[in-house]
Amino acid sequence: MSEEKNEKGRRPLWPHALALPVLVAVVWWAFHWQLSALQWLGLLLIAVVLWHAVQGRGRKRGRMGPAVRWAAAGAVVTAVLATLPLDQPWRAPWFPGSGLAGSVPDPCEVAAERAAVLVPEASAPETGGYRDIATDQRTCGWQDEQRLLYLTYRLFPWQGTDDRSVASAERAFAERREHAEAETLAIGDEAYREGRDGTRITVQARRANVVVDIKLYALDGAAPLGEAEAGDLRRLAEEAVAAVTTG
Repeated sequence: MSEEKNEKGRRPLWPHALALPVLVAVVWWAFHWQLSALQWLGLLLIAVVLWHAVQGRGRKRGRMGPAVRWAAAGAVVTAVLATLPLDQPWRAPWFPGSGLAGSVPDPCEVAAERAAVLVPEASAPETGGYRDIATDQRTCGWQDEQRLLYLTYRLFPWQGTDDRSVASAERAFAERREHAEAETLAIGDEAYREGRDGTRITVQARRANVVVDIKLYALDGAAPLGEAEAGDLRRLAEEAVAAVTTG
């Protein structure tokens, strides 16, 4: 009877099959959203609590007394509360209503329908881009014997502590807009179109922390963009901006 009782006491509070995926998800989430040092401390304490929880009540090595549990829980709460004013998680892309984008859509998928009209003889699109701690850029391009079309998304990721992602996107947009003889467009938060002759056209727009850049070039000897095609180019800009999802 006592052995059966001890065996029950050795059962873990949480099944390992549940605790391990939770730990993996927490670590992935921390890396993905670039958390601060204080948040890492809080996550480390959470991991310690989970690890002790899966050891089982009956093992002396894994046993956590009430005082230890309360101390660990208090440390976690303190770490989380201390980092809130710094990181403002309610402005993170994963927080509903934050207004920030955490990723950008596939430009090839977004522009496929309009590219078939603007560059009808183009072969398979060419993709490119790069990613670092400050920028995530994705590009897709189409080319035939008459025209060259590019759609580029440039994301300025949320940085956590002292975030400046929207300000960085605004600055990148303003740097191009400042030197352009352009027409202002009512697309996204701000947008403009440069190139009135219909042969070298740039449409740039911004939504929150994402800058959308569309370039259409008529190659040597090609006819400029017609009125209907100009409408397709504007609709492409509208669709590209609308495809950006924010929290």
